[in-house]
Amino acid sequence: MKLCWQRLVGGVLYAFVTMAAAMVVSLAGAPTAWALPATLSVADVDGDATITLWVNDRAIDGDERTWCEVRVEVSEVDHGWTDGDSVTVAVFEDDLVFNDLIFETTISVTAAEVAAGMVDRTLDCSGSFFTGDLGLSVEVFAEAHVSKDTCSLLCFDDYPVTANLSVTVDDDDPFEQDDDSPTAVVLATGSFVNRICRDADWWSFQITEPSQLTLGLVFDPNVGALSAAVLEATGLTEVATSTPGLGGADLDALLAAGSYYLRVTHDAGDDYNFYDYNITISSTGCTPGNTEDRVCGDCGIETRSCLADGTWDAFSPCSDEGECSPGDEEGRPCEGGAEQRTCEATCMWSAYGPCEGGCASGETEPCYGGPEDTRDIGLCTGGTRTCGNGVWEDCEGAVLPTYELCSDGLDNDCDGTIDSADTSCSTASPPDEGCGCNASGTGGTGGTGLDPENLLQTLLLLLLLLAVMGRSRAKTWTA
Repeated sequence: MKLCWQRLVGGVLYAFVTMAAAMVVSLAGAPTAWALPATLSVADVDGDATITLWVNDRAIDGDERTWCEVRVEVSEVDHGWTDGDSVTVAVFEDDLVFNDLIFETTISVTAAEVAAGMVDRTLDCSGSFFTGDLGLSVEVFAEAHVSKDTCSLLCFDDYPVTANLSVTVDDDDPFEQDDDSPTAVVLATGSFVNRICRDADWWSFQITEPSQLTLGLVFDPNVGALSAAVLEATGLTEVATSTPGLGGADLDALLAAGSYYLRVTHDAGDDYNFYDYNITISSTGCTPGNTEDRVCGDCGIETRSCLADGTWDAFSPCSDEGECSPGDEEGRPCEGGAEQRTCEATCMWSAYGPCEGGCASGETEPCYGGPEDTRDIGLCTGGTRTCGNGVWEDCEGAVLPTYELCSDGLDNDCDGTIDSADTSCSTASPPDEGCGCNASGTGGTGGTGLDPENLLQTLLLLLLLLAVMGRSRAKTWTA
């Protein structure tokens, strides 16, 4: 059924109108990073009416739901709305002789739309468009027929008709010898684009140790849902299935070592779809029951075991360590010197090297541990040390400098001066070491210059003097 009277005008006029309108055809947006079909759009305006059509630039032969969307906007600038008015919208495949109707619907204008003076509807025109057009570039267009009571039968405006949009019709992707398990192709990991799910797609793969498989399907779920499954190669039992995700579906599976298939299918009837996918397979690290060792400490070993779920347990404490840390050195005395050995990379000591340096057991030599300028001065004298097992023993018999004692008649600090003649005596430290003299050499205590022993002698002399004086007075009185 043709809704637009303009199509009766004639081929030449229609061709001219089509060419002019085609200038407004545009891509609604560039393809995304994925290679899903690009969206095309075209619009036309006539009188109060505007119609816009959106389709993908590719379709699948026999798909029962090829994506399509159309929007009609009608105002009342030229003619007002009344109850009972309507708008008929249709989408066609443009053929040379007869156009094929793809979609048609009639909108009854609501009271709210009449009150607003505006009709603005977006319609889903998805459907089974193309069958038998494999490999062809199919032309589609949309038109609207507005029926207003305020416009007479001879009113021919408000009839917008879009230019054509070209849609390429595909059958299946070029990998299409993978429709079942016997014809499955070997699975490769990575990102892949431009796949068509018109029938099931199968891949085969093998893993040698427990691994994580992650699959991301990217498709438009509004025009055909897809799903994926991993199956054991023996018995074709499903071991993991995908779950719907944002803009596609996702599958994550922890798989034991073995042979498997991956299958992608469309979920309903002849509802086909385009898709892209990304797949990774990464080892989880172990086979249940296996063990793994690693070096620890000084060439020790710690061990971990693979659990039943294919993951590693924690490492055990470090054990069986060696004797030493590589690079360490140690020595021991020997006859005539000392010998050294080094810790090797195996954490074991090497053999001792030759005996070098040192002394011969029983050998003796002079020794002195004080300042050299005090040796053999005052009380200070050297001693003797003896060699034992190649090593010199402690110095014995030596006398070293001490604090100066000011009343013993000895040079205790070995500086060449004795008692009060030693200027260090008055400032001896600590002061209670017996030093009782001062810097002037005068005896005394408490810093008075009096020596206790001299004081006693003075008292005795004084008593003797008093006794002599008393006897002299007695003789005088007798006379």
